[in-house]
Amino acid sequence: MDALKAHKEAQDGDRELVFSTRTGSKMAAHNVRRDFRKVLDSAKLIGKNWAPREFRHRFVSLLSDHDIPIEDISRLVGHSTR
Repeated sequence: MDALKAHKEAQDGDRELVFSTRTGSKMAAHNVRRDFRKVLDSAKLIGKNWAPREFRHRFVSLLSDHDIPIEDISRLVGHSTR
């Protein structure tokens, strides 16, 4: 988490995306994975085969394990009500 927070803080504070280009636009998936591996390496997690989606899944599991209502979890991970 510390490495991800440091990565986010290194980006322009006006951006809403965790991983974005220098101009603040959305990154291509392969670029996100490449940069994510750099973050894992800097956190001494070399050799771990983690992908960004696994952190999202773990986040949802932890919230569910702590009896957070599914509606709140859905909102937190960006699901729409449509």
